[in-house]
Amino acid sequence: MTGKAQWPTGLKADIQYAVKELARDNADVTEASWIKVKHLLRYLKGTKNYRLNFKQLTSDSKPKFIDVQSDSDWAGCSKTRRSTTGFAIKVSDNLIHSASRTQGSVALSSAEAELYALCSAVMEALFLRNLMTETSLGHSTITVRLLTDSTSAKSIVSRMGPGKRSKHIDLKFLFLQELILDGQVIIQKIPTADNQADLMTKYLTGDVTKRHAHALGVHPHAEVHEVHEC
Repeated sequence: MTGKAQWPTGLKADIQYAVKELARDNADVTEASWIKVKHLLRYLKGTKNYRLNFKQLTSDSKPKFIDVQSDSDWAGCSKTRRSTTGFAIKVSDNLIHSASRTQGSVALSSAEAELYALCSAVMEALFLRNLMTETSLGHSTITVRLLTDSTSAKSIVSRMGPGKRSKHIDLKFLFLQELILDGQVIIQKIPTADNQADLMTKYLTGDVTKRHAHALGVHPHAEVHEVHEC
């Protein structure tokens, strides 16, 4: 069941976290795992008419920004205390890539967990930016616009060098500071309620899940107008 559930995750950001958690249970399946499976199946049945849709772009307009929303759920795993990284990458309001991943190391603070999430999201966005530049799909100076609801993580990457509370963080994560200083990446603060990447970090209520999924372009098929079904 978990293997089959992985197939639609590329087009349904609203189930990526649930499927990721099920995959983690495969090595030690419990009764709780089966409850999660049945919950996911009920959700899929109730949203079987939902599709990922793209807005039509004009041929003469090249995107100038790649928008990246990033979030983390600090120490969300009760067994390992590892955090979850979630991000959504958009171009002209079209969802290009999203993911839900368990972080590889334990974060000692929520700011550190958010920083790890920002780093993962930016690396994916830089790959997309290079691809769009090489294929002339984007503006010649396309910029990565990084959106986070973490004031502390934004503060860390907006200055140069580690602070007193971030000296233990691996230097590879501080490359964000150089990207921001160089102007390749700009970082902005957004309200937590508007952070669509929250959908990939934890289980949410039905209303919040529907709202974030709709913002990411996952709509009921009957409500879609002037979009192309994927």
